[in-house]
Amino acid sequence: MIWKVLGLFGSGTFFLGGFNIATDPNCDSVSFRGGGARSVLTTCYADATGDFSKSVAATGSFLVAIAILVVVFWTEIRMYIHNLELRKRFESGLEAAKASYEEKSDINLETSAATEKEPKEARSRFQYYLMQLNQRVKQNKIVSIFLVLVLVFGFYTVAAPKIPLFDSLTCSGIRSDVKELDIVRRDIWNQYQIEVSRLGQINFDDYEIQDNQVRNVARRMVQLKSSDLEVLDKVLQTEHCLAVDKDELIKTRLAVKDDLDFLQGTTKRNGENWNPYSGWNSEYYRVFANLIELVDK
Repeated sequence: MIWKVLGLFGSGTFFLGGFNIATDPNCDSVSFRGGGARSVLTTCYADATGDFSKSVAATGSFLVAIAILVVVFWTEIRMYIHNLELRKRFESGLEAAKASYEEKSDINLETSAATEKEPKEARSRFQYYLMQLNQRVKQNKIVSIFLVLVLVFGFYTVAAPKIPLFDSLTCSGIRSDVKELDIVRRDIWNQYQIEVSRLGQINFDDYEIQDNQVRNVARRMVQLKSSDLEVLDKVLQTEHCLAVDKDELIKTRLAVKDDLDFLQGTTKRNGENWNPYSGWNSEYYRVFANLIELVDK
């Protein structure tokens, strides 16, 4: 009895957790961490920082809750299925007895008609037992397939991402690399925004100071674009992990490389090299882009 109570409590916890994840408008990704010997901590993120997307985490929580209920109440489930089979057998027996009674009461039927009826009844009984066997196999198969799917889903979403051998299947390796690079890129982007803010505070009459600050801004942008290019090259090497169109991603990579070459002075635009005298567009790269979204399916 105590195990059923604990099972209901655990299942309800996972159901509630899945419901909270699914209905939380500020939860775009989720991470699960062990909070102790018998607890799991769920952390929601407003961006793609978490280990699992919102839909995967919510679905996984619901499936785990259902699996716990099936395991805890497996005896009752089997008994219910067995009672259904007994009921069907009892009803079948009543029908057979009724048919036998009607056959015996009708003693005036011709011998040829009676002889023709016996094979039909035999075929009917054979079809009935075949149907019962098929139904029993299907019932057990459905439960078995469901449990196997739950185990496979749990292994794929929880255990496999932690095993390097399955990196090519789960894409956990590339996701981990992109997350780490996003942290570095965020730091560079913050420094870039600081330099842009400083540029806006400079008097436009101080040409030398302004030119130096524009160079500082451009240097931060070169660092940021170089990081972007590193992430894009990594992502394009794992095509099956992409969550976006590959052709569009290739175009984005070419645009980033073109910006980088122009800012580094290796290419020209409109026949001219980049120089600080042209100033800087403060709206350029105003919003930070989390590149984890490229591989976060």
